Amino acid sequence: MSRFGMLCGLALLGLSLVGCGETIGAACTTKSDCGNGICLNGSDNFPGGYCTVQCTEGSANSCPANSVCVADGVSSGIAGCFKACKASPDCREGYSCVANYKGNAHAVCVGAGSH
Repeated sequence: MSRFGMLCGLALLGLSLVGCGETIGAACTTKSDCGNGICLNGSDNFPGGYCTVQCTEGSANSCPANSVCVADGVSSGIAGCFKACKASPDCREGYSCVANYKGNAHAVCVGAGSH
């Protein structure tokens, strides 16, 4: 394969990965805004909506990079991935960096109404 062919293949791979869904914590109004994920919206806890995916609690690899699995994050009994943070500026507008959200050991970005 030529160098050009390899570069084109890598570019297409990168574009296909971008299409796999929105970033954890991104704004949404419907599930389709989150690719294959879940859109949490309709409450003060998630202003502007919050893209997440279901995860396996206790599994270090069940969430995408820069996110962590939170027990009951989607609903009671259903864990969800939340954007990891070190301080509130790491979160989008309307969200704060909260430690121990729902007993989670890591700080995550959540809406102002949820803590």
